[in-house]
Amino acid sequence: MNDDVAALDGETGAPQEWFFCLDHHRVERDYQCPVTSLLGPFPSAEVAGHALQRAEHNNAVYKSDQD
Repeated sequence: MNDDVAALDGETGAPQEWFFCLDHHRVERDYQCPVTSLLGPFPSAEVAGHALQRAEHNNAVYKSDQD
């Protein structure tokens, strides 16, 4: 599956959204935890699973741009 395109829910046809929960350190589908605890949405569980690495990378890039 292309990571840039969200999968569609088989029942509703709506895009599936995946999140990384900072409280439980796990990938979750849709809104299982409070939005203040979530990173995302991401188009797939695989992409959501790399949310912390992506955030670290983005923070490093931002910091280097500020120097």
